Amino acid sequence: MRRVLFVLLGLLGDAASSERDFRVTGYNYKGQLGDGSYENKYLPELAWNESDVILASAGGYHTLFLTAGFGLYATGGNSFGQLGIGSLNTLNTSSPQLISNHLFVGALAAGAYNSFIITTGGKAYAWGRNDFGQLGDGTTIDRLSMVLVAENVAEVAPGDYFTLFRMSGNLEVYGVGRNYYGQLGDGSKSDHTSLTRVLTEGHSIVQVVAGSAHALLLTSAHRVLAFGRNDYGQLGDGTNDDVATPKQVMVEHNVTEVCAGAKHSLFRTGVLEGDLWLPQATYAVGADNFGQLGLDRTGQVEGPRGNMYPSHTVPVASMTDQVVVGLRAGQFHSAFLTEGNKVFMSGANTEGLHSVTTTTTAKTTTTTSTSISTTT
Repeated sequence: MRRVLFVLLGLLGDAASSERDFRVTGYNYKGQLGDGSYENKYLPELAWNESDVILASAGGYHTLFLTAGFGLYATGGNSFGQLGIGSLNTLNTSSPQLISNHLFVGALAAGAYNSFIITTGGKAYAWGRNDFGQLGDGTTIDRLSMVLVAENVAEVAPGDYFTLFRMSGNLEVYGVGRNYYGQLGDGSKSDHTSLTRVLTEGHSIVQVVAGSAHALLLTSAHRVLAFGRNDYGQLGDGTNDDVATPKQVMVEHNVTEVCAGAKHSLFRTGVLEGDLWLPQATYAVGADNFGQLGLDRTGQVEGPRGNMYPSHTVPVASMTDQVVVGLRAGQFHSAFLTEGNKVFMSGANTEGLHSVTTTTTAKTTTTTSTSISTTT
């Protein structure tokens, strides 16, 4: 059995990396799974004959890969130049295309229709869709090749039409792009084509995630700041009101990880024992129309449009003895990586996103194929 090293979820495609190979499942209409075909996959299959993929990121309809030799590749849709190959002549490809092999890349982030990388030296490069200035290059021009957009960057989180950058050193966060719902967190609802600072005074930010139009920030004190669109209660503040100035949520918990889907959010809490934070519980909030919150219920909601208050995830029998150590979220589905190196999925499964042999939507968590998990 193979040990799962990481799981990534895109709009309509998932992947998991093991010690020996890189496997994908789900929607593949534009070739985003990178297996040389345009056929959907209902069980994890080898993506590509490269055996040294060490990092990947799944976007809306494209995927980025990084190999051990710092080869940067992209596959899938290219309608806005999100593959970074310098041309729109190829609108879709199912074979990973080389973008660069001369940059020391440390992180990847594929957005809905754009792409970002961060080098080991903290330089952020971007390319693809830019109609709201979401690339952060000061323009609204789509970029077919990578451009330098920021320096001293530790993390980047692209939403649908906005992007957040967490800076190294001072641990501040900057946003750029569309701000109709307050998703840039600067206290306004004005769009920005240049980086604008998110209002995080008094907080050191250690993690930033973006949903379709909302964002979550995790602080060094294990607090959570939320802002942006809130129509399904995805911010977890108990309302459906959009928020332009970051506000604390999950105030009664010590949060160790946050995760954002399109219109839902996941939180993992911890308990301090000595110098270590041990996994404690998982909470979910927001849209649950496909069961993406992973709650043990069938369609019940606790608000006008979603689950407005963070609700403890009630695991099905197969998760009773599992300790969740990692969270991932796609548009309408979620993944829970456990201490036993198994992956549990919940939510929409129309294209086999859960890696199970059915395409029925899962209202509760279901385990994926054991071909990418281990019982050790």
